Amino acid sequence: MKSIDAIRIRLKQLIKANGTNYNDLAHKSGVTASTIKTIFYCKTAKSTTVYTISLICGGLGMTVYDFFNDDIFKDVDDLE
Repeated sequence: MKSIDAIRIRLKQLIKANGTNYNDLAHKSGVTASTIKTIFYCKTAKSTTVYTISLICGGLGMTVYDFFNDDIFKDVDDLE
């Protein structure tokens, strides 16, 4: 699985668990809604950085460690 796919899956899980939506998350995290949409809808989203994930985590009230501490990331292999 590509890392961006794992990030998408994890974000979807967290958005659902927090009862929020993309626009609310953008507002809470200080990341533009277009950046959030890029993460979800672009095939590669190579511009997604740890800094952006960190801001999103802040909007979700969690740490970057908590974000990436999930089994979904065990199957990440971007070496293809």
